Amino acid sequence: MKPSRLIAFALLAIYACLAGCDGKPVKSAVGETDPGDAGGITFKPKEGLSVPDDIARHIGLKLDDVMKRKVNDQLSFTAQVYAEAEPRAQRVIVASAWVDSTLAKSLRSGADIVATTGGHSITGVVTRVLLAANTNSLAEVLIELRAEQSELKIGDFARVTVATTGREAVMAVPRAAVLHTTEGHFIYILNGKHIIRAAVKVGGAQDGFVEIKSGLLAGDKIAVAGVAMLRLAELHHTNGGDACCVPR
Repeated sequence: MKPSRLIAFALLAIYACLAGCDGKPVKSAVGETDPGDAGGITFKPKEGLSVPDDIARHIGLKLDDVMKRKVNDQLSFTAQVYAEAEPRAQRVIVASAWVDSTLAKSLRSGADIVATTGGHSITGVVTRVLLAANTNSLAEVLIELRAEQSELKIGDFARVTVATTGREAVMAVPRAAVLHTTEGHFIYILNGKHIIRAAVKVGGAQDGFVEIKSGLLAGDKIAVAGVAMLRLAELHHTNGGDACCVPR
């Protein structure tokens, strides 16, 4: 049997077990027993999903606390090569860019950068940030790029991307915790004995984390793995009725 078919059959088996039908009540994923459970994931519109421990393990469900952390942002701008540095072991060219002063304040000398031109990526560093006295004026950013002789020459342009440190600690969650839908972004939050889907407003994303601008509080416990299976279970209960997974 082809691997793709094996995967399909495995997913169908897991999906069929999400709701259950006959069976002995089991302890929920949050450590409580609900007499209304029938051995699988149950759903109540105003309360959310109830996930038994064995099913939680089966679908890889993991919960974790929401914390504030610094999430790096990415700043992109266009720089132009204007000179070649003094002879070195490796060819180095210098370029400059004019950047909004407010954004330039997040840059620092020595920050690693990546420049893209003609489909090629070139690494380098920020060497100097010249802030203007007038905050409404542009700041000049000087950079050095380590490039081969054939890649860039004086007058050429390159798109530069640099990671900037977060301004302050923000609410951030792993990328895997965010459910992206046509209706918006959602996160599954532990709500007493149930896990409920809540709408959130997202911000920047980097280093495997996504900033959450609204919809969460520090200390909330959320699903950080198994999110796709929670969504399948919810859709099943709201759109498809109950299924059975009878032990043989």
